Amino acid sequence: QATLEQLISIHLDDSEIQDTIEGRVTSLGYAASFADDLARARVILELNTRLFPNSANTWDSYAEIVLYMGERELALKLYRKALEVDPGFTNAADNIEKILKDGGQQN
Repeated sequence: QATLEQLISIHLDDSEIQDTIEGRVTSLGYAASFADDLARARVILELNTRLFPNSANTWDSYAEIVLYMGERELALKLYRKALEVDPGFTNAADNIEKILKDGGQQN
């Protein structure tokens, strides 16, 4: 039986399919978060980083959830990974600055 990663890799040459899947998985993670199921959101968004490790957005979304859960150091690591993937990803840079400046308090 094929794993999800194997199924996704079948379409590696089709960026539109990749973007659609990545976006839907991200949406599932945020939906779980909005339903106050942070543990589930975390699992979903972590999975997205495994499926799409070259997407700064997946690392950024995962960082947002763990920061919200109070895991400041892990969030910093994940935001830095987003910047490693895409040095121009301003949301990650802005959030790193915010965490370092004010302790990462979420509003």
